[in-house]
Amino acid sequence: MSTFQTIIKTYSEAFNSKDLDKILSLFSPSIEMHWKSQNLNFDIPKFIEEYQSHWAEPSFKPVILERSEEIGELDGQGIRVTWLDPGRQKRVIVDYHFAKNDGPEEDWKMIKHNVVDVTTIAET
Repeated sequence: MSTFQTIIKTYSEAFNSKDLDKILSLFSPSIEMHWKSQNLNFDIPKFIEEYQSHWAEPSFKPVILERSEEIGELDGQGIRVTWLDPGRQKRVIVDYHFAKNDGPEEDWKMIKHNVVDVTTIAET
């Protein structure tokens, strides 16, 4: 399993277990949030609010990592992930871009979260 696949697996597990601290530990403090390449100026408090809102929905179900493929030709190194969100009846494609943290461990941190496409799916 590649480094980015491992990070996304950790992210998926943290999301499904509603572990906000673990999710935030994967982000760079200056993470960029994009919706179809449009910068959302989406700060961390707003992102936290979005997660908590999603988790509070009565229809919340764990998301499923449907597919992932490494990308390198875009802005930085990363991975394109297709998520199946059965609670919201959506298939979401997201590009995650990473850079090495400047810390002593040189951990990879998510620097860009770009929602590429969202489609409605039949109830699962």
